[in-house]
Amino acid sequence: MPTTTIDVLIGTGLPIVVALAVALYHAIIQLLPKNKAAQVAALAATVHMVAAPVVQMVEQTLPGVAGETKKAQAVTAVSDILAAGGLKVAPALVNAAIESVVYGMNQGNAINVPGLTTPALPEPIPVASVPGPVAAG
Repeated sequence: MPTTTIDVLIGTGLPIVVALAVALYHAIIQLLPKNKAAQVAALAATVHMVAAPVVQMVEQTLPGVAGETKKAQAVTAVSDILAAGGLKVAPALVNAAIESVVYGMNQGNAINVPGLTTPALPEPIPVASVPGPVAAG
């Protein structure tokens, strides 16, 4: 059976057209907005990461000051730091992050934020489990 011009075009042109279509698809996907939920989660993590050391700083620098005053100082500091980084954050998110850090501190939990770790005190080892000679009593 003789090869026609259409057979040649389909045989050589089809792979080229498919490759161009795939490249166009990938280019269009890159232009679409990113996953909004992932962006919000990343923003919340960033706010929490900023709030943790700020709350600790406020607790250390303002001992004996009323809680609302400390919270106002923390909100201002966190908002200023985020704004300096070019992030506009809803006040509710800043408040939630601060309250979360304060709650964790009040519960005696370590503040674990990527890049910031406040180690909690280890549990005491029971004397009976410590190897070595036992004093006669």
